[in-house]
Amino acid sequence: MQSQADESSSVPVGFEDDSSYLGGAKKRLVDTVMAVPSELRHIGEIGVFRYVTLLCLLRQRDLRLISIWHPSFILLLLDALPSCWDHLLEDIPHGPLPAFTPSKYSCRIKIAADAAPRG
Repeated sequence: MQSQADESSSVPVGFEDDSSYLGGAKKRLVDTVMAVPSELRHIGEIGVFRYVTLLCLLRQRDLRLISIWHPSFILLLLDALPSCWDHLLEDIPHGPLPAFTPSKYSCRIKIAADAAPRG
């Protein structure tokens, strides 16, 4: 049986975000072209995370490629789109996202959820 000390490793497993795999200057270069900032991973409310992710994607006039970690992720984003479309259209022209203040978006998600048809 292994002890807990034997299980720990000095080799890190995984990265905080995709661009960290590249490191250094390559990471910084990739970060400048990402449509969705990696900092969004800190948003704890899934509805707000999806809303802000959609907002970032829709704000990209030159979006040509979407790379996702799992195919179901884009399906979940597309499923969320109809209920918040009107709010997204209002928010697209307002410039950069406020730094980690998702309260505005939480309110929009609640309004969109309340307005969504019940099935």
